[in-house]
Amino acid sequence: MCIPVKAFYFCAMFKKAALLAIFFCLFFTLRSLAGYYYDFNTRCQSAYQAYTSFKIAEANKLLEAELKDHPNNLIAIYLYSYDDVFTLLFRGDPAELKRRRNNLSIRMNVLDKGDKNSPWYAYTKATLYFHWAAINIRFNDMTTGANLFRKSYNNLKENQSKFPNFKQNDILLGVAEGMIGTIPNNYKWMVNLLGFKGSVKSGNTRIINYLNNTGSDAQLLKEEAIVYYCYFKSILYSEPKLAFEYLDANKIDVRNNYLLAFTKANIALNNNKSALAQNILNNLNKDNGYMEVPAFNFEMGQAALFSLDDDCIRYFNRFLNSTKNNYFIKETYQKMSQYYWVMGNKTKADEYKNYCLQYGSAITDGDKQALRYAKSSSYPDATLLKIHLLCDGGNYLKANTVISKYKKTDFLKEADQLEFTYRNAQIYNALGQKNLAIAFYEETVKTGAERTEHYAARAALELGNIYEDQGQKATAIKWYHTCMDMKNHDYENSLEQKAKAALNRLK
Repeated sequence: MCIPVKAFYFCAMFKKAALLAIFFCLFFTLRSLAGYYYDFNTRCQSAYQAYTSFKIAEANKLLEAELKDHPNNLIAIYLYSYDDVFTLLFRGDPAELKRRRNNLSIRMNVLDKGDKNSPWYAYTKATLYFHWAAINIRFNDMTTGANLFRKSYNNLKENQSKFPNFKQNDILLGVAEGMIGTIPNNYKWMVNLLGFKGSVKSGNTRIINYLNNTGSDAQLLKEEAIVYYCYFKSILYSEPKLAFEYLDANKIDVRNNYLLAFTKANIALNNNKSALAQNILNNLNKDNGYMEVPAFNFEMGQAALFSLDDDCIRYFNRFLNSTKNNYFIKETYQKMSQYYWVMGNKTKADEYKNYCLQYGSAITDGDKQALRYAKSSSYPDATLLKIHLLCDGGNYLKANTVISKYKKTDFLKEADQLEFTYRNAQIYNALGQKNLAIAFYEETVKTGAERTEHYAARAALELGNIYEDQGQKATAIKWYHTCMDMKNHDYENSLEQKAKAALNRLK
């Protein structure tokens, strides 16, 4: 029987296709049997970028595709933790926490199957412990948070010992060492007991070393390293100028990357730059697909308040309507009450002061301070509060216009006279009139050192900054120690930490 040539051709092609199919099935079966592996491939890198941009759904979709194609790639399992940490930290929804509570153990069970001879084995586990330490602390479970931090630290230290050239380890180990370095001296015995070692300086060095990495993996996890670097400089070293310089010099994308935008805006607001914060937040990419972040409305409200702009009420209401937890509620109502008070509307000021008493928790420092405000039967001096708000936003020319109309004796209370002196010093300092600033700061220290208000301690800190900038190291150190020596005043821990950070800079 004669078989057509085409039949031979198709028969041969079919056999070839069948053999290829068998080969690929065998290959993937053997790969699966060979165990789990770590491949931070292009798709995983794109997922990480999406997570830090707060495009959570897009990132999850990428990881679903990755696990469908490569079910044993543990980098995908590890990256899913960024969904948990960003959603829970920035949304703060207790119901969401309840739904996700088991995610740590579920993912850790999979990561435990990884190759212990890979540096990613301990690092991925350390990251999950670190994420959930932050989450538990965010939801006020300090004991669980501390225990998970210990587990993260131990994994990082072991990984550093086994794989000293694994650069990614420097990111979280740097953060951990920096945090350990901020622990007050009276708790050092506990640190030593737990085997924690580290300092702000060593942590900062690790973060810088990672950012200076020029290897083939230099871009991996870079966004979070940038965030940690900025907070090191702005909080632990009290050098926010260096954080802004880094972000600007490296043209960091704060339009499309929400994590970096939040970081820069937050540092701006904490360092008297409300106009910069407003500019960042107004220019965010508003396309669909980004996770809603209630904190952005809170930040916009603050920025508007510091300009005495009535838009602050609109943004604060947006925050209250979108937040899912009880944090910052009292602080928000306090700020709304303050706005109406300085605008001369006592009825509205009373209304929001009452809301401050009724709603929200008093766990954060801001909420605790707001509760004290609400419980007081009186209001702060409206003129001084107006000056205070303008200074907080960096609106020093407007603040100077207001304060120049008054003299110290116009205020009857000693606390108000002390604040008036301090605000004069703050404004002169910001406007470059250093000699006048020094005179008013010194007067603030002299008259307020024994009082419970924070102005004297803050004045000593600012004097240290001025002399440090002038290169007078010994005088700067003297004033930083003066700040630390003052006790039993408002914001004591915060100001002591800033003075301590300044002394670390000068070592």
